[in-house]
Amino acid sequence: IPPGGSKVVNKPGAKDNIRKALASLPFEERRCIIQQSSLFQNNLSHILATDGGAIAAIWRHHHVTYPRPEHVERDGKLFVIRDSWPHRAGYVKPNANGYTDQIERPGQLIYCRCSYQWIYNLRDLQDALTLKGREFLLTQPRRAA
Repeated sequence: IPPGGSKVVNKPGAKDNIRKALASLPFEERRCIIQQSSLFQNNLSHILATDGGAIAAIWRHHHVTYPRPEHVERDGKLFVIRDSWPHRAGYVKPNANGYTDQIERPGQLIYCRCSYQWIYNLRDLQDALTLKGREFLLTQPRRAA
């Protein structure tokens, strides 16, 4: 892509046309599009994270007017990804929160705008590390920041 983007599409014109088309839809259809877009975004995030080596996730609640109590309660809690490489090696175990596959994914329920903050570094899982995991980290050199 050339600097400044491609001139194939007139971006301001295309954005205006899309905005006009969406604005002409009934409210229920627009809400459905927003919901499906959010679901797609969270599913894509999950695929990229797990394929990219994520080992755990922290639930992030998106504060809304009428929140789900169970989502508010999960805010900031860590969930281990089952069958990730440290889980298979015995370096981590789920804490009281369990695994990511034991609950619905963020954004899966209608109008849910929660998300996961993905964890890729074993050192960030201190409360989920096993003794074997702690010993493994002692043998690994720390990287310079």
